[in-house]
Amino acid sequence: MEATAGLSLTPPDVAPINPVQTTVVAASGTGETESTGSGFRLPPPTVYALPEPKQTRNMISAVREKINITSLQRGMEIAFDAYGKVQKLQAKVDASNGQADQKEYEGAVGRAIDIIEQVHDLALRRASKDDVANTRYLLSFLYLKAAMLPEAIVMGEAVARWGDVEDPSTREAGIIALAAAQEMSDVQWGIKEDLGELRQMVAIAEVLQRRWPDENQNALIWMSIAYLYEAFNQPQIAVEIYSRIPRSSDQSAAALMASGLAEWNVLRQQSAGNDRAISEEARKRVKQRLAAGLKRIEQNASELSLVRVESRLALAQIELLDGNAEKAEEWLAAEPVALLSSIRVRQDDPRASAFLVDEAIARQMFDVMFHACKLQGDTRKAAQTIEQLSDLLGEGATSFAARRITILKSVFETLKNADSLSMEDFDHAEELSAGMMKDASSVPTATILWLAESWAQISEHTENDETAKRSGRTAAELFGSAIARDDFPQESMQAAQLRRIDLLRRSGEVMKSLKHIEEILAEQPNVFTLQIAAAQSLQQLAIEYERPSDLLAAIEGPSGFSPIWGWGKLVTTLHASMSSSSGNARHAEQLALSQYHLFWCRFQLASQIKDRDEKTRQITDVARALSRRLATMDRMSEWYPRYQELRDQMPNTK
Repeated sequence: MEATAGLSLTPPDVAPINPVQTTVVAASGTGETESTGSGFRLPPPTVYALPEPKQTRNMISAVREKINITSLQRGMEIAFDAYGKVQKLQAKVDASNGQADQKEYEGAVGRAIDIIEQVHDLALRRASKDDVANTRYLLSFLYLKAAMLPEAIVMGEAVARWGDVEDPSTREAGIIALAAAQEMSDVQWGIKEDLGELRQMVAIAEVLQRRWPDENQNALIWMSIAYLYEAFNQPQIAVEIYSRIPRSSDQSAAALMASGLAEWNVLRQQSAGNDRAISEEARKRVKQRLAAGLKRIEQNASELSLVRVESRLALAQIELLDGNAEKAEEWLAAEPVALLSSIRVRQDDPRASAFLVDEAIARQMFDVMFHACKLQGDTRKAAQTIEQLSDLLGEGATSFAARRITILKSVFETLKNADSLSMEDFDHAEELSAGMMKDASSVPTATILWLAESWAQISEHTENDETAKRSGRTAAELFGSAIARDDFPQESMQAAQLRRIDLLRRSGEVMKSLKHIEEILAEQPNVFTLQIAAAQSLQQLAIEYERPSDLLAAIEGPSGFSPIWGWGKLVTTLHASMSSSSGNARHAEQLALSQYHLFWCRFQLASQIKDRDEKTRQITDVARALSRRLATMDRMSEWYPRYQELRDQMPNTK
């Protein structure tokens, strides 16, 4: 009568670190995209949280008042007078910030708009190109002040398109139109999915680029528009906008990196959408762009910036996907940047000079480093990476148990598959295992069982007796810790106890093994497997200490009230079980094992008798009994050659 429930000792599921987003993003997506042989997976595509709409300014209405304009020249004088009054009142408001001054200023803006609109109509009727341009310039400025943004865009863009290119106010009108369009984007007047305001900005910027191609400010304008497209989750368009910035511009390096990052985001979006890997060609294109931008930036900049951090992270991700683990590691850890040791995520970090990054970015960087080390087979450095991230995150750090298990799995596999055991790897495994169990209360029971069985397998694999015993003792201790848990599955209890007992016995802790067996057998004496383990332990003591009393205990069970049967009662009981209706193949196997060890112990006990005649008589008795057993055995049985070998050690008898 014994339990047959099996014990699950497979490695626990190891979930990857949750994909994380960059600084200003909101989590999105549930899946992961591309992976490498190291287990690395790209984080989901970046989805930005839309910018919060800015408060719309109160619009200043035009004060409608018909004026008597005797001539266009006189009208222009009146228009500039009204504009000048607005400028003076603006300065007054800026100085006082008083409500009365503000009200007077708004009234002046409203009257000036009405006046200049009338003069503008007159200039149109007179077909005076210069006066039309001047009144439109004034109106674009006043419309912007009055929060009449669409009107400001129309007037400003018209001047920029058709005004005198040599007149500074012509380009300035385009800048006013651009500012109005950006404010419309900021307050999100239009449909967020349509982004008409940004398209308007592109149209204005194209006018400025075409008419003033050598103006340095053009590059900054394109950068701003591209950033806005990214902020509204349109990285595909942002990539195209960045490409308009010439290599000769001071912004070209920043544009290369921003463009590379934007395209990297596009590629991740596409990969996640169609469940296909990012092509080698696309990765190469992004890598070249990011590397070129970084090279130019880092030639002149010594301090870190967010775009440099993100560019190096993207390059490391790409190199890892390409299988270039060493290069991936260089982007994150090599001097002079030494990125991983140059960042912090907490305001209270004592390294105040380190560059402050969002926790999500830090996690992504260390994730790449972890997998790069794994791909290179450097499990020690991979483990150090885990601890470095844990230290970086501080008290708020989440558990890194899954990553530690991943490393331990790799080390265990190395140890089990190696032709000769590496003590460096062995010591590393012990260090990692002990580190995981340092706060045992936080380690799931399933994980402790997996650790225990892993050490047990190392013990069975190694040919070095000392390391086998060390592994066995560690495994037994871990099984003991798991068994003591309240949540330990009862259906697996006996299997775990047997494993622990066997490990203690094989690691030299025979007395501990016997003690645990007696405790269990005191409650359940008919567990054949435990009775066999107990007899084996007593037999092992007899071999170790060469004491006949231990051999006798192995045969007959210990004296006193011990629940241990010994080989003799085991053979008798198993014979009875085999003859009953419940007899099975398992009982037959146990009987063969028990009877073999009974013969062996009787032979060894007889061999230690000092009286020669008695010694010969008893050995002869054992040999005859063994011969009779061999005569009835199936010659195909796996036990037959073992019985025969034991018989051959004894003198011939008839």
